[in-house]
Amino acid sequence: MAAETGQSTESSDGAFNRWVSSSIQNPGKAYRAMFYVATIFFIVTTLFPLYYLLVISLSTAPFTQMGLTPNDVHLVSFIEVFQQVPFHFYMLNSFILAVGTTAIVLLIASLAGYVFGRLEFPGRRPLMLLVLAVSYFPPAAFFVPLFRLFSGDIIQEVNLLNTPGALVPPYTALFMPLSIFILTTFYQQIPQGLEDA
Repeated sequence: MAAETGQSTESSDGAFNRWVSSSIQNPGKAYRAMFYVATIFFIVTTLFPLYYLLVISLSTAPFTQMGLTPNDVHLVSFIEVFQQVPFHFYMLNSFILAVGTTAIVLLIASLAGYVFGRLEFPGRRPLMLLVLAVSYFPPAAFFVPLFRLFSGDIIQEVNLLNTPGALVPPYTALFMPLSIFILTTFYQQIPQGLEDA
């Protein structure tokens, strides 16, 4: 009987129970293990779709016959993108849009962030709340007014319809409040003595 109870305690003290008891005694291992599991899960779920897109783009087989590795590697898809579609033109438009928006936002938001972060003036908090309130509007609310503005319905001289420049003002307006808020907190954290020096 004693031998049976000894066996039952040994069988109930399995690998999982030993791991749990060691994790309770040393929680750093458990947290480290959970961190590694979460990190591996995040990496796999993030990178697997990109890997599968690469496999699809390198293979000429139909999509239903795809595996996890390409059967035959061909660069035909990449060549077709540049021959049939003006991809370089689209990249240039994206570059103009990104650089233009970033330059305007950085210029205006850095100046506004300095004013809100360093200078004391009456009405500073309500004005900052008003700037942040702009970010609460959904971007879709601007579609119709911007279309009318850029098509020349409101101002006849402005005809930016179907041009990359038409996207710079809306993107600038959408990114400006968050940029002002971030740069305001940045300027508030710089010590006053560093600025005086």
